[in-house]
Amino acid sequence: ENHTAALTDSHKVDAYGNGGFRAKLLKKSGVFGAMGKNCWYESHKLPSEPQLFFMGDNVNIATDAAILNHDIVSVMINNINGLQNVTFVGGNNVFIGGQSFILYDVTIGNNV
Repeated sequence: ENHTAALTDSHKVDAYGNGGFRAKLLKKSGVFGAMGKNCWYESHKLPSEPQLFFMGDNVNIATDAAILNHDIVSVMINNINGLQNVTFVGGNNVFIGGQSFILYDVTIGNNV
């Protein structure tokens, strides 16, 4: 699937609406690996590999939250070619506060 084409439409994320509108636009565009029902995406930042980002129902992501899904440390220390792709999985009923950093290889459970 071509996520670049979906991201082209998501330029509206920066310009229009609130987090509820952004979430609906991003879900409709298929930008993320999965996005459940009743989500809120207030942040204007998208992960570098949004298709590796999965979230359940009632996930609320506040302003300026950043999702980092690459780790370059293994490249630097171990001389490994290429970046290691990692996945973020969010459960149901999750709140990620403003200016939070969600690091790579993270699973957030339910009711957090």
